[in-house]
Amino acid sequence: MDLSHLYAYQRDAVGFLASRKNALLAHEPGLGKTATSIAAADTVGAQRVLVLCMAVAKSHWAKEFSRFQKLDRTVTIIHKATQTVPPVGVVIVNYDLISRTDTELVKRLMKSPWDVLICDEAHALKSRSANRTRHVYGKRCDLAGVSLAAVSGRVWLLTGTPMPSNASELWTHLRALTPEKIEASPGLPMNEHQFIDRFCTWRDTPFGRKITGSRHLPELREKMKDFMDRKKKADVLTDLPALTFDTFVVNPQDASVPASVLRELGHHEMALADHPAFEAMMEEHGGDILSVMSRIARDTHVTTQRRLTGQIKAEIALDLVQQELSGNTKKMIVFAHHTSVIDRLMSGFADAGLGAVRIDGRDNSAERDMSVSMFQNDPVIRVFVGQITAAGTSITLTAASDVLFVEASWVPAENVQAACRAHRIGQRDGVLARFLTLDGSLDRQIMSALAKKSRDIAELIDNEDPTPAN
Repeated sequence: MDLSHLYAYQRDAVGFLASRKNALLAHEPGLGKTATSIAAADTVGAQRVLVLCMAVAKSHWAKEFSRFQKLDRTVTIIHKATQTVPPVGVVIVNYDLISRTDTELVKRLMKSPWDVLICDEAHALKSRSANRTRHVYGKRCDLAGVSLAAVSGRVWLLTGTPMPSNASELWTHLRALTPEKIEASPGLPMNEHQFIDRFCTWRDTPFGRKITGSRHLPELREKMKDFMDRKKKADVLTDLPALTFDTFVVNPQDASVPASVLRELGHHEMALADHPAFEAMMEEHGGDILSVMSRIARDTHVTTQRRLTGQIKAEIALDLVQQELSGNTKKMIVFAHHTSVIDRLMSGFADAGLGAVRIDGRDNSAERDMSVSMFQNDPVIRVFVGQITAAGTSITLTAASDVLFVEASWVPAENVQAACRAHRIGQRDGVLARFLTLDGSLDRQIMSALAKKSRDIAELIDNEDPTPAN
């Protein structure tokens, strides 16, 4: 199997997964767990692959399979519980669809065995009482009875945060997939209470026992060493480029927006369909995306389409950022174009309890300096929201190494400059900048072209050392 498209640490991880029936790939976010697990599925010749993930990630998984898989498999996204499950190929389902008490979808998924079950963001299965955990691991997390893990030849868990709060959150996985590692006595695995007694600290409250932390972690790591492959960015910096650009494909149907907004977007997308093909115009203009967009933008439909796209992607970005910042202390930089999108992001982060600061054209220099200082130095501030034209130059945001473009500039160099707010002296990690893009729309063509142009620029300029401060 050709694995030349992977980094050395990913190739090692492919071997780790392929050599195990059950395994936990606990690489930090941004290290390519998706591509690694796809290559591992190819390596073991898996023809039936079930992927469980968050709703926001379904289209991204489909795109990554189409991009990376070497075997000829169809890829099907399950959008609703009544949808037919194909007998072969890759099937992608979000956790919410298997979280009902009695769901016909789960019964259909369990009708025939899966070669590989991939559980993305596997910390979503940390609670033994959650329906989705029971449907994956069984009611007692022992694979007894009917469960998705029980009908799967291999089960691979993916998460950058295997224990978001404390060691107790590992019990469901260990009990179900590697019970011999946590035996209380020969042949008898620890129950949840025994596991907590051994590996957690707690205090008694009027409402029962409250877990306060973890203990005996070296012992637990030793028990998990053949089950878990853990990598941090700091471990593999020599493998990674200093600045990476990519896309993250999402489905507009996953946005919490009124149906009227989706219909209006569809109307303007149809109107824009009268334009020459985007790729043809790119070729005509020598790959100059700004010239192409300037030509298209003469049509008033483009302005409305861009505004609606930003509105839809803002809702999806709120879910994505909350998901990626859950259970860790890292920070993220989010760029947008419209002030209405920035305002929605800020209100959404506030509602979610995520500390956020912003810089756009409405701020004076003192307010800008305060926002940068808070993001860089205050652990409570987890998100920086910036308008590309107002926050894309002359500031340093090295407290984060993950950049998300909810909206992007049509000038690729401006996006590179914006991403370089993180890719500067003081940055200790490789920087991953992703363009959030709506599947099946003009936005996907635009954002994919911008990502490619940004990669080209980053490779042309110095991609070895962080950009000097200015």
